[in-house]
Amino acid sequence: MRNRIGLTIVCASAVCILGNLSAISALAASPQKAPESLAIQSEYRCEGVDFSGQPYSGSVHIRRDGEVYALTWEVSFSRAGKVRYEGLGIRVGDTLAATWIGTGKSGIIAYRIGPDGNLDGRWTVFGNKSTKTENLRPVGTPSTPQAKSGRSTTASKKNSALFANSGATDNRD
Repeated sequence: MRNRIGLTIVCASAVCILGNLSAISALAASPQKAPESLAIQSEYRCEGVDFSGQPYSGSVHIRRDGEVYALTWEVSFSRAGKVRYEGLGIRVGDTLAATWIGTGKSGIIAYRIGPDGNLDGRWTVFGNKSTKTENLRPVGTPSTPQAKSGRSTTASKKNSALFANSGATDNRD
């Protein structure tokens, strides 16, 4: 029940964000857009870096159900081992935006769908003031160096320090 309430709150936040398509365009701006007809595959390899600077990797399963997408992340962290997250998303053009919940935390991610089928995303944890990147590659394609860089789009080092000192223990942070 608690997870369902948290997911409802995160979904409501996503609806607010998705209501402003210019914000999504800014998150997923790309000179080369994927056509709406490009199908999102079901199995992806996932790579990213959490807020503590530790890399994580794993798999993401995406299943379309009408106009919405169900996402399941199974990722491994150096601190916590394997963790599972569940999410719900919608597609607008070449962007897949989704909420996620797991380990008592929730967040949002927006992926740019590339013409090559790769999904390059930016995510955050509820209550944080910065974002991190996560890259999804269809199973069977090589990984990219940028997926491991974990480049941060932190507005300032001060925000990162404030979050690091907040006592948060989410594995994705």
